[in-house]
Amino acid sequence: MEFKGLFHNIYAKYGYDFRNYSKASLKRRVDWRMHKERIPCLETFRNRVLDDETLFSRLVDDLLIGVTQMFRDPSFFKHLREKILPALAPFPHIRIWSAGTSTGEEAYSLAILLEEAGLYERSLIYATDLSDPRLKRAAEGHISMRNMARNTSNYYSSGGVKPFSQYFEITEDHAVIDPYFRKNLVFSTHCLANDWVFNEFHLILCRNVLIYFDPHLGARALSLFTESLTKRGFLCLGSKESLISFQVRDFYEKAHHSEKVYRKLF
Repeated sequence: MEFKGLFHNIYAKYGYDFRNYSKASLKRRVDWRMHKERIPCLETFRNRVLDDETLFSRLVDDLLIGVTQMFRDPSFFKHLREKILPALAPFPHIRIWSAGTSTGEEAYSLAILLEEAGLYERSLIYATDLSDPRLKRAAEGHISMRNMARNTSNYYSSGGVKPFSQYFEITEDHAVIDPYFRKNLVFSTHCLANDWVFNEFHLILCRNVLIYFDPHLGARALSLFTESLTKRGFLCLGSKESLISFQVRDFYEKAHHSEKVYRKLF
């Protein structure tokens, strides 16, 4: 009960709703943060989190798991490049939602793909996350130099053929994405646990987020995506995620035999 109460208290004070995240995942991350802070008692930790916004911010960073890369899972981006974007090309305006965007690497990868497909100028990418600090970093377009070797490798593995460095200005410790690739991006807070439909989209990506939700919250998020997609729009999930156990599966057909890409039927 104490553990459950921690997240009710966090929601009441800070407005961050983790109440329907996977309990096992939450417990691992709370235990890890308690160990790092050398706080052995959950009740003491709860009081500290509610009194200390800095500690709360560290806990949120743990809970949201911001593991990300540009062109992460290159085979997925290759399919996006070769099959999905050509299917979206006939639309005069293309709206895309990157849900759980973290620090923006996925959104900028999409922008580069759209530019290389000749579609960027008539596209708008909404990149949302629960964390304001991460969205702020995303909007600045800074990519750590220690990740650039992996990002570059991912880009070429996804079918990219241009010099990847042309998309950045390089400084001592980070690369800054060309401002051109920020102009059609909208970074905004959105909570999949509480917020609702805010636009209609041709493509929605929510990859490696649902695995941290319990079945109730997973069903809510998928219902939200289904309501937000146009007819024949695409929904892209992470490699360990599926529609199989959710009622919304009847709205979709599988669009790729191995990638978790689904197309809305109606």
